[in-house]
Amino acid sequence: MQGERPEPTEELQLVELPQAYRLVARGAFGERVRRLRCHESLILGSASEVDWQLDDTTISGPHCRVVWRAGGLDVCDLESTNGLLVGSLRVTQARLCGAGAVIMLGRVSLTLERVLNRRASQSAGRWGLMGESAKMRRLRQEISEFARLSAPVLITGESGTGKDLVARALHEASGRSGDYVALNAAALPETMLDAP
Repeated sequence: MQGERPEPTEELQLVELPQAYRLVARGAFGERVRRLRCHESLILGSASEVDWQLDDTTISGPHCRVVWRAGGLDVCDLESTNGLLVGSLRVTQARLCGAGAVIMLGRVSLTLERVLNRRASQSAGRWGLMGESAKMRRLRQEISEFARLSAPVLITGESGTGKDLVARALHEASGRSGDYVALNAAALPETMLDAP
């Protein structure tokens, strides 16, 4: 593979999964909020024996079940009188997939909000380096320290260990002008390395 340019490191988009969902119910009773954690389910209704009691005359005793599923919350009607409405369409079940998704239970609106894992957000925030272990904190500290130097920095490691990511972080933290240019010395032909 002599003479070939190395392929740049592919940057992956961090997909942050919610730690929990918040359900916001709005009706004649005002606004009520309930947090639903991973794989939890609950029954909503006006009866005292349901998991989340909403005092509204348009809601049946047990009105619907809400279940955490991959990709959103499943809402299933429990043979209620007024049913579930998505827009103006009455449905027996629906999936709330994104923040702001709304379903109506009688005259009560149920809105989905995502609760993101703050620790995951913070750990990926600095230069895209993931993790909060002692080694990762030390790596971020060393990047900050080495970025202040005017001397070249040699980054070594096996393939796939994130050398390019560390080099990008060093460049960014250094405040130097100009674009970051990756150079994979292993991909250079020997004759080029021997040249003065």
